[in-house]
Amino acid sequence: MGLNVVQDSRPYFYRRVIFLAEIVTSLGITGSYDDSGIKASLLYSDGCIIVERLGSLFFPYSSELKRKISSARSELFRLYNYRSYIPINKSKLLRRMTMVSSKREEIQKLSEDITEWSIQVIKTLAKREPRSISVIGFNGHPIFYKGKGEKSLAIAHSLGLPSIVAERVKCTTVYDFMDVDIENGGNGLPLSPVYYKALLHHSACRAMISDKQKVAVINVSGMSNVTILNHRNIPESFDAGPGTALVNEYVQRFFQQSHDNEGILAARGDIIEEMLTKWMQKNILQSNTRFFEYKHFADCLAQAVRELIPIDCVATLVAFTAMTIVEGIKHHEEIGTIILTGQWNKNDFFKTLLGRSYNVITSEQLNWDNYFMESEQYAFYATRSLFMLPSSFPSTTGVSRPVHCGRLTIPVSFCKEAEQSGKSPQATSQAKASKPANQAKIAIKG
Repeated sequence: MGLNVVQDSRPYFYRRVIFLAEIVTSLGITGSYDDSGIKASLLYSDGCIIVERLGSLFFPYSSELKRKISSARSELFRLYNYRSYIPINKSKLLRRMTMVSSKREEIQKLSEDITEWSIQVIKTLAKREPRSISVIGFNGHPIFYKGKGEKSLAIAHSLGLPSIVAERVKCTTVYDFMDVDIENGGNGLPLSPVYYKALLHHSACRAMISDKQKVAVINVSGMSNVTILNHRNIPESFDAGPGTALVNEYVQRFFQQSHDNEGILAARGDIIEEMLTKWMQKNILQSNTRFFEYKHFADCLAQAVRELIPIDCVATLVAFTAMTIVEGIKHHEEIGTIILTGQWNKNDFFKTLLGRSYNVITSEQLNWDNYFMESEQYAFYATRSLFMLPSSFPSTTGVSRPVHCGRLTIPVSFCKEAEQSGKSPQATSQAKASKPANQAKIAIKG
């Protein structure tokens, strides 16, 4: 079959290997960060635009598996020295783990168990989709993450065996998304900006947000992350300040609740402006730091505990998060709309504070699936990786250059076909994914 190579003149964000039949079905799967189970999603996409979201599935873990995950995480935190400022990478962490043989065997067995659960979820979800799945984005179960420090590299570790997944389901599998980013000098997170940009092209977003309008997507989790988007430019991402971490720790300690995501407690308190002003003058917020950790704001929580009554403390901490977001994005011109995603989408107190400065739209209003956002992202990244599209940029995670995240593991049967045809295994995988016609066009990166 002859291949007609053409130059792709589109912006770098969109350059890719293009076949005539370029839209593929991908499946993303990841363990949830609260250790409750596995999330999986199907996506129909070309790696640039999301054509259709085909459905998702949540599969809860057993109590015993949750206990084992908690034990493994505790062991990893014990082995990793947070006070060490020497560069450390995943392989060094794993070498340190092997020094404790009993834990090594326990964690290896847990990784095998999570792999089996993942395979069952993949097979169950695949039965719902008549089209064949071309690629799987396998994130495993995230068990350990620490961002990049002044003198230390970021580190991420997930449990799961992607090669076993690929072989058992007979599908090309992409994995190690965060590791590839870290190896190229990145923070490992956030990877979501590229997916936000694709969602912004959806008709529901275009109906509410004009093509020329800049928007800020705010993901409120432990820290609050800001992604600056429009329909044309490469995304820019940074942490604005604390997210839910301070509030969650406080309400757990003083109100015996796991969170105040709806803002019920915060709405009952008063914002102490004097303390809020003092917190906003912290040196870390005036610096060029792009990514924050809990330790950067632990002194704020300690001061609030000493000086404020509990209900005012919750209100002031929520106001602190809102104010750092407003201050973080005010230097970006033409931003009039905030898209709110993450854990505080239903926090009316928080949304009211943001609404004083910006028009606030929640992700649900745009038909984004807040609960399955992570698994949808990994399905999308797998497609981009398959077609050599970058998912990390210097402006998002701090990588040294745009990189396509993830490594490919290909079933043995694909490799045998490649040997017989004389093509590389990856070319065989791409051909199976796109199913090109007799005359295919390939656009290469310029």
